[in-house]
Amino acid sequence: METKVVDTVVKEEDMVTMKEAIWVEVTVVVVVVVVVVVVVVVVVEAITVCEVMVDNCSQIRVTVETVLVEDTQAVLSASESGSQSTCEPLVTPTALAACTRVDSCFTPWFVPSLCMSFQLAHLEFRLCHHLDQLGTASPRHLQPFIPDKNVPSELEYMVISFKEPTLYLRQWSSDSVCQELRFSSQVDCRLLECRNVTMQTVVQPFGISGQIALSDDGVQRRLDGTMIMDSVLVNFGQHVVHSLNTAIQAWQQNKCPEVEELVFSHFVICNDTQETLRFGQVDTDENILLASLHSHQYSWRSHRSPQWRLMGTQECSEAVLPVE
Repeated sequence: METKVVDTVVKEEDMVTMKEAIWVEVTVVVVVVVVVVVVVVVVVEAITVCEVMVDNCSQIRVTVETVLVEDTQAVLSASESGSQSTCEPLVTPTALAACTRVDSCFTPWFVPSLCMSFQLAHLEFRLCHHLDQLGTASPRHLQPFIPDKNVPSELEYMVISFKEPTLYLRQWSSDSVCQELRFSSQVDCRLLECRNVTMQTVVQPFGISGQIALSDDGVQRRLDGTMIMDSVLVNFGQHVVHSLNTAIQAWQQNKCPEVEELVFSHFVICNDTQETLRFGQVDTDENILLASLHSHQYSWRSHRSPQWRLMGTQECSEAVLPVE
């Protein structure tokens, strides 16, 4: 009876030992599986990083190899032009070029979606006064004389010229929009000199070039500009001040016929007699009639002829009057 009890106890202890061994084996298997998964993840990440590093290294390698080729060519050129050196290069440029590998790719952002180019032989902007749109009332400082209205309907007072202007426009369209404008030209400006009614050069011809870039990414806009100009020579004098001053006044009184008439000329001839006067510049065919108590804005017919004026009545002989 005692022997049976001892056998039963021994069998129960064996069962407990077997269960513990089974749990230990299961635990070991789980740990091994977890370690394998972790190792696989680490290996995948390492492979990805290596690919990125390889790409970067390829780009660096291309740059380094290109620089080596250029440096070697420069050394060879120097050795050939220099003279009596008999040293031969260890590596020829052809061998280095054969070892060079270029990795290229296509990026649509670098290709403009729009390109426009304009080039003209000559371009001019002519600014004119429309005298029939300006004031018509008699100026107070010329009363009681009445203006004779012997003036043209249009008076050209400024010409801005562009010689061989070039305009180049490019636009890139992607996530953001970028526009670039390049221009170049030769510019000059002429202004009306009312004493002789001739166009005088105010700004001597000069070169100008530049570029303007506008980018918009939907959040903010950015404007960059560059301009290069040659030396600018400006001729400034009394006739420039007078012409610009009358031009500003004309712009201010546009379509205001009730205001006073502008005096554009340097001379105003007033007839304070009871006769009709006839006058004109010497050595020209100028012949102007001015009624009694009328005024006339006068400019010289020619700057090449003497600035003397023939004047007389419509019936009587003429007198020569010098004008300073």
